[in-house]
Amino acid sequence: MRRGMRLRVVDGQDRVEQAVRQVIDTPVPNLPVVEHWLIHAGEPGHRSYLVGERSGEREEEPGGRDMIGAGPVTSNLIGLTFDDGPDPTWTPIVLAVLRDKGVKATFCDVGYRVFEYPQLVRAELAEGHTLCDHTNGHVIDLPRKPHDVIEAQVGDGARVIHDISGDWPAIYRPPGGSLSQEVVDVARAHGMRTLHWSCDSLDYRRPPPPVLLERILGCLGPGVVVLMHDGGGDRSSTVAMLGALIDGARARGFGFSTPADVPAA
Repeated sequence: MRRGMRLRVVDGQDRVEQAVRQVIDTPVPNLPVVEHWLIHAGEPGHRSYLVGERSGEREEEPGGRDMIGAGPVTSNLIGLTFDDGPDPTWTPIVLAVLRDKGVKATFCDVGYRVFEYPQLVRAELAEGHTLCDHTNGHVIDLPRKPHDVIEAQVGDGARVIHDISGDWPAIYRPPGGSLSQEVVDVARAHGMRTLHWSCDSLDYRRPPPPVLLERILGCLGPGVVVLMHDGGGDRSSTVAMLGALIDGARARGFGFSTPADVPAA
């Protein structure tokens, strides 16, 4: 106010303005295009406010949460994965060892094998393991194939798992690790993350169980994904050392998780 001005006060009436609810969601940043380690998928953030229609004043409601970003696992968790099954000889043994040790793993199943041995896939799911699409026919050079072949191999592999188990797989693993952006995009279009590995056991070479065990224990670290096989050939070395591998990893302070069930950091 300037000198000489006067202020007049009059009685008024209290008014309560209307408020609208404003919800703000913070999405989780994108996951890696290809996951070589266990990744925690994170959790979206959420905030709810009451905002005055006239004043614009904002009051936060209780119950909000901060976004937890996706990122590599930094705790002593590892993921055991088994490719090329199911197999009527080796898969039941792997399941029995995992059951006895209380460990959940990821089974990257081939579509035509799923069709042949549906009871084994249902057993994998019933025991809490993660199902993974490993294409319909285990095509090693899939990135070199035409788009319709890529679509059929990835899509049909997922579809037969769904038809047998009732669940769509959330994970895709490329046969032989062969990948291209096109293959990743097709898997993503079918709702699947692409999983590679960070520790190749080389069990397909059938080394003696002690050699195989030492190799895997030597590459363990936080978030490591171990590639093994429960199908596609003689897996006697793998099943022979699996129990010792679990015991040895635990003795080194490691626990076990799957890409679909990693706790947020």
